[in-house]
Amino acid sequence: LASYGVELRNAVDAARYRLKQLDRLASEWLAVSEAWRLAPHDEGPSLAPWGQLQAETFDEIDAFLAAFVRVSLLVFPEHNTGFAAERGVALQAVADLPPDSVLGDREFRDGWLHHDERFDYAVEHGLGHAAQRFTVAGDVSDRMKSAHLRIVEMDTRIVHYRDRTGGYRQASLRAMGDALKHLDGKWQLLVL
Repeated sequence: LASYGVELRNAVDAARYRLKQLDRLASEWLAVSEAWRLAPHDEGPSLAPWGQLQAETFDEIDAFLAAFVRVSLLVFPEHNTGFAAERGVALQAVADLPPDSVLGDREFRDGWLHHDERFDYAVEHGLGHAAQRFTVAGDVSDRMKSAHLRIVEMDTRIVHYRDRTGGYRQASLRAMGDALKHLDGKWQLLVL
């Protein structure tokens, strides 16, 4: 198992770094949102910072998922036979991970990275197909969900997204971060 130490450590560190960046961006986005809400409408601040922060958030989620899937594939391999299966079972045991760990769930990653397929499905089946919406949890509604393929709750770090059949699912970036932290702690104990 020690052979996987550097790769696992690099992937976990990269994913956790991206989550810290997402936390920073979310704080900035929330501050801009509050300034906009409190400003007189005829003198409100520019919307440009919102657009920039949303673009950066989108990019950070992409980068986070790239690192996250590296961890996921090492610990929960796609191929459940042979050496890969043995590696997965051993790493899961060392990290004390249940079979249903969020680290093994790649549906969100697939939904995010295969956006073109989700977009095609939404258009073909008459579902709402606006790309994404950045908002706060209290503003998420069924109407908003029906109109957007992805919704990012900046205050809770929950992402709503469509699955392969057009259904709505959600992923908690914080829960994913907690699972990475747990794995990191267990792995550090192993290599010490």
